[in-house]
Amino acid sequence: MRNQKDNSKNALSRREFLEKAGVVIGGITLASIGLAPSCKNSLTTGAAATTGTTAFPSPTVTTVTITANAPTTPAAPNTAAATTTAVPPTSSTSQPTVTTTRPPASTTTTTTAQSELAAIPGGTFMMGDHYDYVDPGHGSDETPIHAVTVSAFYIGKNDITVQAYCDYLNSALSQNLINVTGGTYYVTGGPQPSVNVSTGLVYPIGGKDLLFLTQAAYQHATIGWDGKLFSVQNNRGKHPATGVTWFGAAAYCNWASIKNGYQPCYEANWVCDFTQNGYRLPTEAEWEYAARGGQYTPYYNYPWGNDADRSKANWPSSGDPYETGPVPLTTPVGFYDGSLRKKSDFGWPSSQETYQTTNSVNGFGLYDMCGNVWQWCNDWYRTDYYKVSLAKDPTGPDLAQASPMPDGKFYRTLRGGNWYNGEPDKLLPSIDNGHSRVSNRDPAYYLGGEEFQHCEVGFRVARRDSTS
Repeated sequence: MRNQKDNSKNALSRREFLEKAGVVIGGITLASIGLAPSCKNSLTTGAAATTGTTAFPSPTVTTVTITANAPTTPAAPNTAAATTTAVPPTSSTSQPTVTTTRPPASTTTTTTAQSELAAIPGGTFMMGDHYDYVDPGHGSDETPIHAVTVSAFYIGKNDITVQAYCDYLNSALSQNLINVTGGTYYVTGGPQPSVNVSTGLVYPIGGKDLLFLTQAAYQHATIGWDGKLFSVQNNRGKHPATGVTWFGAAAYCNWASIKNGYQPCYEANWVCDFTQNGYRLPTEAEWEYAARGGQYTPYYNYPWGNDADRSKANWPSSGDPYETGPVPLTTPVGFYDGSLRKKSDFGWPSSQETYQTTNSVNGFGLYDMCGNVWQWCNDWYRTDYYKVSLAKDPTGPDLAQASPMPDGKFYRTLRGGNWYNGEPDKLLPSIDNGHSRVSNRDPAYYLGGEEFQHCEVGFRVARRDSTS
């Protein structure tokens, strides 16, 4: 899904500036932001690098502990019983009829840190676009609609916050796992495509895959670097972390796994071992299944329904009190929960003293599955993957089967849309709401907004249910 917003008279269209864009980020290419070969520790090709993994004990746990983010207000549990229903067609396109297993309500695992994971029960759903939306940038990648069975798993009720990611960076720094240096990174379509910085780029020790851009390297970053420590900037601690590359999200998952006594999922070459019990990024199938919240009769375009209501998510012109102030115009995680928010509690940049939110939490108790920030998935992007996808627990194509983008590179998949959704959409001219449909698939090649591309993407973590 393309994502470009014209902020000046001379701005290029999304397609124009992508065609003009190069792919170099100071010798590391767009792989560094999850946009090119990343399963392999390789910069410009898909060749395998050093392999290996470190084993950690697999304790029996009844709680999920992770340094992450607290939901602003807990969601009410979904108390619907497990039922089996026939799924009717919901668009003008002929669709297969399938018996869909509606899962029981998700439960929330109590945590001893800041965050909660929702326990998502396993079930079967019809994955894909049920409303004949054809993306002009990469059409037909959401079809055919197909039955997918997903095993029970855990997923974050919220995106990982700036504070949580800052804590990770400082911890990793103290353990000599990362270093901060200068170099060159790329800004897609900007007036100065290559940006040279003297410091502020975070890499793993001995590695070449960019993890994160701090404010010392990137003006819209929400975490600063003073040469000794990382710190939260602009009162953004409760906002979703942005400026995080795919590698940076995977590295966080491994760190959180080890911290909490789980087995890390990502090996030295960034391949995910799904048999481990640690934190990882969700697959596309898990993400869409979770985003739908158990709603199948009918299937919806958005977590709450089919109305592209800007008051229900952090989209452009949503009217929330964070639409003024420094970029990124994110809202705190879980902000849209139906409660009356107060400036005295949040310190937002707007002059308004209160803001009445609309409750957009879904049936599984998940927040911000639509808007605010794009969310990394573990999968490589393949345009026609739905034609060959496994029917149970698909994990996406291998790198060798991924679809090259116009620049010849391979990219990871993003889901959920963001605060800066770009060009007007055919369904709602003022908002490109197509990005935020639960079925939308976005190859990270289409990150956009010129200089905003590094502050539009975040992530939430997932973990397998070892009992399923």
